[in-house]
Amino acid sequence: MSQTIKKLDLLNEKTTVDNYPYGRKQCEMTFAVEHKTGKGFRTWRQSKNPTTGRLNKPKLSTYYSFLAMYMNEDNHVKYYANNIRGIDDVKNLQQWLKVHADQINLTDEESQTLWCTIVASYKISMAWFDCKEGFTIKDALEASPIKDLITCYGSHAPIQQLIDVELDRPEMEAMRKTKS
Repeated sequence: MSQTIKKLDLLNEKTTVDNYPYGRKQCEMTFAVEHKTGKGFRTWRQSKNPTTGRLNKPKLSTYYSFLAMYMNEDNHVKYYANNIRGIDDVKNLQQWLKVHADQINLTDEESQTLWCTIVASYKISMAWFDCKEGFTIKDALEASPIKDLITCYGSHAPIQQLIDVELDRPEMEAMRKTKS
């Protein structure tokens, strides 16, 4: 990936915006990121009716493998979302995390969920190459840096370890080119 990733000002807590549009009026809108074990991360937002002052029903997005909330230069709340479905998605997430690692405050549970998703994605990517003679998922995992991290940390690898793991596998790239 050759494009540079712009450093964002991440928001790790609920954020409230006072001038959110509500029809022709302005209201108070609260934004947050929610995590659920086994599902992932999703956005959560709730507005306050400017006429009655009562909170409206919260709006929830679908789940993502990873999600971070930030404020853009126009003071609008935006999200970085990544659904991990292969090694390329993991590499994109790693590049993004390298830029923003100092701002990310994941709980152990959130880090574990993200780590398990990365390992599962790696194994699934290996399955695509399993049909080649002499190349199995077990062989690939035995020779991979992922196996060392699993051995060392189990399912609790810290964020820095997730960032530093090297996923470029020359034999996989060669097989990918011969398959296509």
